[in-house]
Amino acid sequence: MIEDSEREQEVAKVKGETEKVAPASEQEVPADKKEQLSKEKKEKKDKSKEAVKIKLPLSTQIIWLVIAILLVVVIVVYQVTLTDEKEALVKQMELRGRALTMNLANNSQVVLSSAVSEALASMGGNKVTRAVYERMDLFELGLSESVMKMIDQEDVIYAYIINPFNQILAHSEKQINILSDLKLPAGIKKYLENYKDGQKVRPILQRYFSEYINPLTKEKVEGEILDISFPLKLAQESESLKTYEGEVHMGLSLEGIQSTIQDAKGKLLNVAFLSIIFGIAGAYLLALFISKPIKTMVSAMRKVSKGDLNQSVKIKRADEIGLLGWSFNQMTEGLREKEKIKNTFNKFVSAEVAEEVLKGDGVLKLGGEYKEVTMFFSDIRSFTSMSEKMTPHEVISMLNEYLSLMTDIILEHKGIIDKYVGDEIMALWGAPIKRENDAELCVRAAVAQLKALEQLNKDRVARGEPEIQIGVGINTGQVVSGNMGSEKRLDYTVIGDNVNLASRLCDNAGKKGLHDIIMAESTYNLVKDIIQAKEVEPIYVKGKEKPIRIFEVLDIKDEYRDFTP
Repeated sequence: MIEDSEREQEVAKVKGETEKVAPASEQEVPADKKEQLSKEKKEKKDKSKEAVKIKLPLSTQIIWLVIAILLVVVIVVYQVTLTDEKEALVKQMELRGRALTMNLANNSQVVLSSAVSEALASMGGNKVTRAVYERMDLFELGLSESVMKMIDQEDVIYAYIINPFNQILAHSEKQINILSDLKLPAGIKKYLENYKDGQKVRPILQRYFSEYINPLTKEKVEGEILDISFPLKLAQESESLKTYEGEVHMGLSLEGIQSTIQDAKGKLLNVAFLSIIFGIAGAYLLALFISKPIKTMVSAMRKVSKGDLNQSVKIKRADEIGLLGWSFNQMTEGLREKEKIKNTFNKFVSAEVAEEVLKGDGVLKLGGEYKEVTMFFSDIRSFTSMSEKMTPHEVISMLNEYLSLMTDIILEHKGIIDKYVGDEIMALWGAPIKRENDAELCVRAAVAQLKALEQLNKDRVARGEPEIQIGVGINTGQVVSGNMGSEKRLDYTVIGDNVNLASRLCDNAGKKGLHDIIMAESTYNLVKDIIQAKEVEPIYVKGKEKPIRIFEVLDIKDEYRDFTP
């Protein structure tokens, strides 16, 4: 038991510390403000614990990402390939058209030069006019045959030859009259109109859209036409056009290119479709490869968040995910070690005290604060004489059995074990955590202890062991609670005159005809409505000049027996 002198020394030891503590009225936060802050803190804490709701799983994100990349790649490849293919085909057609046009111009020039000379000689003139061409027998010159041979070439849809006077000398369309004036399609100009003085003479290419009759299929077609023109009198490309004697025009249909492009589109679309199918399959496998171990870790993390620290993941991969799995296992191992330390710590102090001691910035500080606390003291009557008749092993066995039973009841009633001193138990209600019914919980715990002790004594008597009798003292009042001691060794406890009074009441309980549980007036006023109690003669205790009103606790009133702590 704690002796009076020891308690006085303890009070004196921290007297300087308590003097530094401001009165409760100066430190206390208004009740409504405190409640609001507590509510906000709890809501914030609860919100932080809420699990993140998965709107789009990682595997789905990976699949969609791969599909998006594939689509972009396919579209780009599709467009680039078709554009390059079309440009290559058009380039090839242009080169072939140039060669055909220049060949027709060369052949026609040879025939026309001789015919024009003969006509001029027969007319006795030296200037070429329309009359010169009207005098010529153009059909005998074979120009029409040369023109008709051109349309036998692939993609060639027309060919014609005109003189300097814009008269048609030969045309692939037989219904067009020879020596009639040429009517060019809208947007198409004669070679001479496109040619600029001083530029190199070469075939001129023009494009336009129009309806035409396919010379092979005889079908009317509407599409893009490539018109290639080249002047007569020049068998090859020259630096400049010095003499103009007419020109040759040849039209090539780009429909064949469009058909080839359409075929290429179909093939590319098939390749693209297969690429997307295989891409989706690959994306799915990739998503599984990445998301499966992550899902395993998420599942394990959820169990850890619920308190199951015996979790580990087996991810044998030499990449970031493997490193993540290893880090998770290291984390859970560290948490298990910390939980082991915490559980061991909680065996020496209560969980509430441990939280109070460790809260804040993690630095343990000396000091305390004023609080209204209900103190509970109990000890075994005649413990010294009992222990003298027992071996040390028997004493330890008895104390462990007794203290385990009493401790469980205190903890069930939300009490905090402050300390054990031999056979004495000191418990608190109201520090570090305050409840509205702290005094009631303390008194109910004391009554429950006596009833539990009755059954324990029956078991002990049956084993041939002596009974245990206890005394309980309870008091409620202002005390200083906090970390007491030194920077190197400290203890969370309460001190003050009200603590001493509770201890003095315990010393008197069960003695001189008093009941096993006695309480001070301060506690009685808080629980008088729920207990059966009797006031007895005031007693004098050490340190008090006036007698103290005390009350014996007999039992809990019948209407208040049903109670869940």
